[in-house]
Formats: sequence, C-alpha cells, structure tokens
Amino acid sequence: MKLRYPVIGVAAAALVAYAAIADAQSRLGTLVTILLGSSAVSATNPLPVAPVASGVTLGAVEILGSNGVNKASVNGLGQVAVDATVSASVTGFTANNNYGTLTATASSSASTALPSGGGDSVRMTNMGTAAVSCVFATGAATGTASKTIVQPGSSVVRGVGSWDHVACIDQTGSASNLVVLEGGSGLGNDSGGGSSGGGGGGDVNLTEILGSAPSLTNPLWVFPATGATFPVSGTFWQATQPVSGTFWQATQPVSGAASSFSDGWDVSTGITTASAASVGGVGSVNAKLRLMTSQLDQLHTDVTSPIPPCSASPCTTVIGAVVPFQGTTALSATNPSPVAPNPYPVGATPITASATGTTGATTATLAGTSGKTTYICGYSIRANATAATTVTNTITGVITATLSSIMWIAPLASGLGIDEQIFSPCIPASGTNQAIAIVSGAPGSGGTVSSKGWGYQL
Repeated sequence: MKLRYPVIGVAAAALVAYAAIADAQSRLGTLVTILLGSSAVSATNPLPVAPVASGVTLGAVEILGSNGVNKASVNGLGQVAVDATVSASVTGFTANNNYGTLTATASSSASTALPSGGGDSVRMTNMGTAAVSCVFATGAATGTASKTIVQPGSSVVRGVGSWDHVACIDQTGSASNLVVLEGGSGLGNDSGGGSSGGGGGGDVNLTEILGSAPSLTNPLWVFPATGATFPVSGTFWQATQPVSGTFWQATQPVSGAASSFSDGWDVSTGITTASAASVGGVGSVNAKLRLMTSQLDQLHTDVTSPIPPCSASPCTTVIGAVVPFQGTTALSATNPSPVAPNPYPVGATPITASATGTTGATTATLAGTSGKTTYICGYSIRANATAATTVTNTITGVITATLSSIMWIAPLASGLGIDEQIFSPCIPASGTNQAIAIVSGAPGSGGTVSSKGWGYQL
C-alpha cells in the first residue's frame, strides 16, 4: 500500500523529500535518513537540485532516477507518496480500562505486571518531573537507563507481544517518578507508535533512486521541466544551488543597486536629505552630525587661539581671567566672599575666667549679668602636689545640677594632673544673672593648681 504524508509546498524535490521524511519520523517513531553517497545529507553535504523554469503551476511532481523508474511523486496538493509496507492495519490506540502504576526511583528499578485485559499494547504515562527508562520482560523485569524513554508529562505506547511485565528507572538518577500504565490495543497516538504486527519506514537512499550518487550531472529532476512555479522559503547557499527571482529578505539575502525612496532615504548612504538643525532642535541625522562638526571646529579654534586681554574692570573675560562667583554673580564689594561663621550665637558676648592656688580648692568664676544667661563652653583644671592624691572637681551654677569629675593629682616629680572638657553645645546657667563657678579639688601639701573656664553671655 502507499502511505501519503502531507508536506509544505517546496521549491525542489529535495525539499519535498526532507519534509516527507521528517513527517515519517514523527508519525512512525523510526529514524529515516537521506544519504548522499555514503554520508547523510547536511549543510556541508547538500543535495544538488537542478533549477526549474518559472511560470507554470504543477499538477503533480515526479522524482525519477536516471534509469527513468518512478521512485516517488508529489501531487498538486503538495503531498508526497513514499513506498512502504505494513503487516497489519493501522488504528489508533484504544484503552481497555485496565490500569497499573509503578514508581521509578533514582536509585533502583521498579517492576510490575502489565495491566490485565488481553490488550496488545500498553500506554506508559510519566507523571513525574524527569525522564524514565522502561524495559519489557516476561516475568519480573529490571529497568536500566537508555531503553524506552518516557519524557516527563508525556506518554509512550508500545506493543507488548508476549511480555507480561515492565520495569522503569529514573533515566538521570536524580528523581522519583510515578508511571501510569494503561492497557489497550492499536497504534500509538502519543509520542511514538507500535502495533501487534509492527510497522515502520526504512532509510531513503538517493543513490539507489538515481542509479548513482547525486551530483551536478546526475541531479534530482522535477517534472514538468518547464512552466512551473514554486513558493520558496528557507536558507540557500550559492555553492549548492544558484537562486534567482523575487525573494523576501527574511528567507534570502538580497543585493542590488542602491535606489532612492520618496521619503529621502538613500540605500547607498543610509541617510535622509539633510535638513536644518539647531542646538536642542529637530533635524536629520546628517544635519545633527554637521552641526556637531561645526561646534567642534569652533571649540578647536577657541582653545588654540591666544588668550584675549581683559579690558573690563572687574575682569569678566571667561578665557584670560579666573572670575570667582558667589551664586550666579561675580564677587564684588556688594557681593563679597562669605567668611567662616562666628562660633558664638548672634548677639552673644564671649567671656573667660581664670584662677590659681596652692594647697586648697581654687575657683574660677564666669560672671552672671542682669537679663542675660551665662553659658560655659569648656574648662581646664591642672594640679600637682608633694604626694599623689585623687580629688573631685565641680562646676556649680549650671542648669539642673552641679557637674562633678574625678581628677588625679600628680606628685611633683611626675608632672601635672589634668581635667579638661569642651561642651558642645555650651551648657547654660540655671537662670539669668547666675554665675558659673569652676572649682578645683584641694591638691594638699606642696600643691599648685590652676582653674579656668570660657563661655558667653546671651
């Protein structure tokens, strides 16, 4: 019998053969290869195809060997007829409502009996996330990798013959997958096919069809030889088939003489007719480039020319003098440069106090004044004595409570004990007209002490 497989309209018999064989592979689950000599046809081993004259619509296309024997044909609907035989009728898979399951694990094979019911086929559906490999057997089976592969989320139908068990294992050894088994009969209509009698296609050897290996002097001929038109798509190589005619850019690179279009574009230069352009304005690419070139030329002239003299007073020449600005206005007597801010608040009166003593406590006082508050911003107390001791220094009159700090009095031979602090922010007195006193502890026998403080009144 003849098996006819629909293909897309083609430009030459080689393209028809490619499409028909690919379709046969999809439907029969069998590898079909086009051989050119002893090697498979590929981009580096292409089919030589004789050109066909344009202008005629085909009713049918025949592929003939050099001996004139008809080996294949294409009808007016673009269908290719390929010789093949099968030993049984071809019907779709029909389930018999008998089911089974097994879990293919990553580490070991899982075996189970095929579903009962007398069917001659079984559909295996992989419910997992990784491919599984299945093996049929009579009696308990052991699954191994790279046998009947069932991809995740897909099904495969196989004739079972005399087998009564199947075993599956995870193909990659990385997951555990549930496989659902469904009994039935008929040709597989999922991702493969098989029947009780078997079936399939063989390799297509063009050397046998043509009588000798295809070549430029022994090409595949397309009949009728003249007056035919073929829609062409795909990628072409000049070395394998000269191509002429009208093509779309997506399917065939086009070369030719440059031409101009109504909108001003020129194919040879890729630009439009130049239009005016200004800084920040609208214009053609060509006009923008010309404006940029003009500006760069002017900049080059400016930076390579002598620095112009400064004739204005004050000098405002951009090149020739450095003119400092504050904001957007040049510095002047009415727009002077700002100075560092006064560390005291506006309206404040800075004050200091200092006192020295010997063996007893010594006090330096920041005076109070009527209607103002005295602030202390820092103090320093230094002392020594015949013998080392520890004293408490105090600052009285400040807001909330007296401030106290411990100071070590150094012995005479060791230098000075020091207690110094800076307050930021400065600390206010407890009220207006209130003095702040810096009081040292008593150094004792042979002692020397100094107390000082600083602040302001506001």
